[in-house]
Amino acid sequence: MLVCGTAVGQSPPAASPGTARDLLAAFKGLVGLEARFHEEKRLALLAAPLISDGRIYFLAPDHLTRQVTSPSPGRTTIDGTTVSFEDERGRHTMSLSDNPVARLLVLSFEEILAGDATALSRAYEVTLRAGPDGSWSLLLKPIVEPLSQLVAQIEVNGRGRTIDRMLLREVGGDQTLTTFSSVNTARHFSAEERGQIFPTSRP
Repeated sequence: MLVCGTAVGQSPPAASPGTARDLLAAFKGLVGLEARFHEEKRLALLAAPLISDGRIYFLAPDHLTRQVTSPSPGRTTIDGTTVSFEDERGRHTMSLSDNPVARLLVLSFEEILAGDATALSRAYEVTLRAGPDGSWSLLLKPIVEPLSQLVAQIEVNGRGRTIDRMLLREVGGDQTLTTFSSVNTARHFSAEERGQIFPTSRP
């Protein structure tokens, strides 16, 4: 379900997306992306947030790598419907079909970057809030189980084709805030880089 909303008494300028479909259409044609990320997970059971830093890479249409540099090195690579985890303990591979919630979350981020409004609306009520300065907020409220039982809302903020932050609110109150910087939405990967950054996650 796609919904559009704007601030009362304000009309977004021409540079602002008019609808969620307009916004997502701007992402179509995105070949590759690279960005730094800073993530803070706030859990009710912990007094201090869990913090991690690193880089994220996206290669259209369905390759995504999350390279953690701090506090300890690690890499998560999504290759279509398969995901691999690598750290100092070794490497583990699994199918996203084995974890429906993880699958929907991963696909949601990829669907935003791919500009696939139709696919996104199958799992979420999608609401756009366009700011007068060209900024936007995309609110995703899960409408399918089991995702709706665990995730209350995902809020993605940005400007143009650049995503600045993403806030995931869980039903139980825990939150994960990821901020992005040095975002390159015109990243092209050489054949060598593809092999290094997006190694096949299939056994």
